[in-house]
Amino acid sequence: MFGVLAALACWAPRGAAADVDAGRLFDALSRDRSPAEVARALGLSDDSFGITAELPPGVSAGERGLTAIAGRLAVARGSLAQLQRVIAENPDVRFRWSPPLRPQLDQVAGWTRSDTARESTGLTGAGVVVGVIDTGVDTKHPALRHRDGSTRVRWLIDFAAQPRGRHPELEAAFGCTGDNPCAVLSAADIDELLHNTVEGDEPTDLVGHGTHVASIAAGNGEPEGSYFGLAPEADLIVAQVGTGPAGTIFDVNILTSARFVFDRAQALGRPAVVNVSLGSNFGGHDGTSALEVGLAGLLDRPGRAIVVASGNSAGQYPGLTDELPGPLGIHTEVHVAPAGTTRVPIVSPALTTRPTRGAVFAWIASAPGDDLRVGFANGRGRSTPLLGRGRAAAFRARELGDDDDYTVSIVNGVRDNAHGVALPQHGAIVIVAGEWRSGRTFALHLEGNGTARVWVDGSGDLEPGRGLGPLLPASRKAGTVSIPASHPALIAVGATTNRTSWVDHAGATIDQPAHGALDRAPGDTTAYFSAAGPTGTGALKPDLVAPGVNVVAAMSAEADPRTSGNVLSQFRGSGPCGPGGGACLVVSDHHALASGTSMAAPVVTGAIALLLQREPELDNDQIRALLQAGSRPLEGAVFAPEQVGAGALDVVGALLAQDAAQSSTPANAATLPRTARIEVAQTFVYPDENQPLQGLVVLRDQAGRPAGGFAAHRLTARAPGAARVTLEPLTPGLWRLALAMPAGSGGSDVELDVAFDGERIGSRTLPVAVDPQVAGSGFRASGGCAVDPGLLGAGQLGGGSARGLALVLALALPLLRRRRHP
Repeated sequence: MFGVLAALACWAPRGAAADVDAGRLFDALSRDRSPAEVARALGLSDDSFGITAELPPGVSAGERGLTAIAGRLAVARGSLAQLQRVIAENPDVRFRWSPPLRPQLDQVAGWTRSDTARESTGLTGAGVVVGVIDTGVDTKHPALRHRDGSTRVRWLIDFAAQPRGRHPELEAAFGCTGDNPCAVLSAADIDELLHNTVEGDEPTDLVGHGTHVASIAAGNGEPEGSYFGLAPEADLIVAQVGTGPAGTIFDVNILTSARFVFDRAQALGRPAVVNVSLGSNFGGHDGTSALEVGLAGLLDRPGRAIVVASGNSAGQYPGLTDELPGPLGIHTEVHVAPAGTTRVPIVSPALTTRPTRGAVFAWIASAPGDDLRVGFANGRGRSTPLLGRGRAAAFRARELGDDDDYTVSIVNGVRDNAHGVALPQHGAIVIVAGEWRSGRTFALHLEGNGTARVWVDGSGDLEPGRGLGPLLPASRKAGTVSIPASHPALIAVGATTNRTSWVDHAGATIDQPAHGALDRAPGDTTAYFSAAGPTGTGALKPDLVAPGVNVVAAMSAEADPRTSGNVLSQFRGSGPCGPGGGACLVVSDHHALASGTSMAAPVVTGAIALLLQREPELDNDQIRALLQAGSRPLEGAVFAPEQVGAGALDVVGALLAQDAAQSSTPANAATLPRTARIEVAQTFVYPDENQPLQGLVVLRDQAGRPAGGFAAHRLTARAPGAARVTLEPLTPGLWRLALAMPAGSGGSDVELDVAFDGERIGSRTLPVAVDPQVAGSGFRASGGCAVDPGLLGAGQLGGGSARGLALVLALALPLLRRRRHP
């Protein structure tokens, strides 16, 4: 008989790859389906696909007809038949597929002290490239042009356009002349298009997301002389990565674009920081996806950095159903006992009366040694067979006696592709795509023995941003950091509140003091939706947070909801900006508000441009360390400590950390550590020496500056009863922490002290427990703001109340569909 959704269980790190074997999946789906039906079964709007390829040692991408990315990683794009032929012709290559990604700004200067930094140092980002991989940019927007009207975009690659032949060598090198065309334009090309007599032939941004992101990082404040980006004189290299009428985004286009940005920046002789405000919840959340590995592989030399949004998936919603344990969210953990079946419901909230059209993507990750069989139940008493490891199958709704029209695809831990090549074990996936009655609840069926971590994502009507998307009962806020933000090398950024009121374009004051479950949220509060760590390997993520709620930045003319009628515009979620409409997000003819970790990431990207202007040879790890060493504690409320990382971006603090790192002067009494702030990946410690708690120690001197320049032995950490405690210096003001507790210590608390010259300068008490529920971590507030836990709704950490539900529906998150990677 079916068991109820089990309690959260102890989790061990996995050695799991986070993508789906493309050959096995395509073969299972195409046995009796047309290419269009296969695309529909994968939740895609057309039959154009993208896959990644892991090449054998010594094999080049070119000799296999693939586009190289980094190391042994390559990509291929084309129709289903073309890709199946590529897979068949290369049996020694590992091919992987993943579903769509989607996009994930003023008072920002005050919170980050970027204005103070620019005024005191003169830094503007000049001589640095800011790469924006997104929905393109409105090249006509004044904030992205020089005062003489010429473009600030040095290069652009556009996957929604046909190759123009202006740069044939580049178009060939980046795969634009193959099955998935793209165009390459230089600054001279863009200027020609901007100044010719043809209307509308210049690159633009229908969604508005990329323009907004680019402006946050590097906008010059034009035309009003306000709403400056953090690096207003940086050059831009832009990638428009959407394809097809729905603007679907493939992982392969993101990877190709990142390589393009760094290649063109290198040709210019400039350092570059790339912003990727795109993400998905489908995958192992352990940094092993092809997208994450490929992006990290490009960080192989100094003068390169990649910033990614942590994701908007931490929202939790109690009260949506009385039939299942709350709160609902995108992530849960269940224990599967040897006897019986564990049922994990998947809820698709009924927001309309018409049938739901779209797809649900479920990822099920298990620990080494676990053995899980996976099936699907339609909620009407019928289910698929349970598939064991190494099996894949697809089922039509009618095979389950269902009169709705959908397909269920299941791939469980495939070890071999269709050609017998050994592959690493990975988690299982379940994809439900098609059309069904609104509000239906499906379920995953799990049998065997082990612990399953489950994440869900959606597309079409179930794409988060159009609504809540698919949800799971008994959800966790922790562990929701999205992909590609779970890779340790990529700089992941979470979001905080920026403002709660604004004046719209018509002069009306809009006041939205409520945020999540808080009736009146103070500024500098964690965004309730901002994804939380740790990753699947226990690493601290996000790396830091920055303003991301109600940020004002450039609005693409094509995305202006007052005039364009463009259904893809990310600013349409606010209403028509007229009588009877909702809160208008448009503040002027050229600027509008948006919210999301998509907006927080480019704040950090712009800050990195300032660091690189000062020191072009910094590498990605050094940059992250400087940002974290300079970070500050939040002044507002913290829904969950796992959302914060090292702290909030402080540009002045990062520059002070950079000064300290460059200095050879020994510390004196004034510059020695006086305080230590301890930030941890999660708020409890496992009673297991093999699963240490990871964290950071942020040091400050008596003036509040990053403290360094002393012998390492003078800083110590102590935790009575611990198996081990280690500290490792990263940069002045920042040390890496690891704390391991022995078996049998569960149910106790451990007092962690950090001391300098034997004097305690920081401490933190942590529960030791086998799972988060036992640990009972609670809400905390900082900055003197006392918050009644009762406000959090049904006793859930950061749970969204009905008011929070309304806000998430109003968030200006893009409606664009995109192909994401697992």
